[in-house]
Amino acid sequence: MIKPGEIQQKAREVGVRDQQIEKDYILSWILQGIAQQALNPDDFHAKPEQRMPQYKGRWQKSMSEQIHDLPDFEQVERETMRNLKKLKL
Repeated sequence: MIKPGEIQQKAREVGVRDQQIEKDYILSWILQGIAQQALNPDDFHAKPEQRMPQYKGRWQKSMSEQIHDLPDFEQVERETMRNLKKLKL
């Protein structure tokens, strides 16, 4: 788990916005959950869409302690799905 203030400190050290690090962290968390499932490559794009309601339900509870300015789940969902489409799996 990321400790409070750790993202902001790292962002200052490397000269990037802390919001971008937070979004990247969230996306990696979602993608890790997806990657841990045994998926048929043909079904890959359907599975994240099926799991989004579960992720949304745990969003505030699981992530609010780890990320200071937790973005809206729908925004992260859109970005995640857009990035998955870019992968062209």
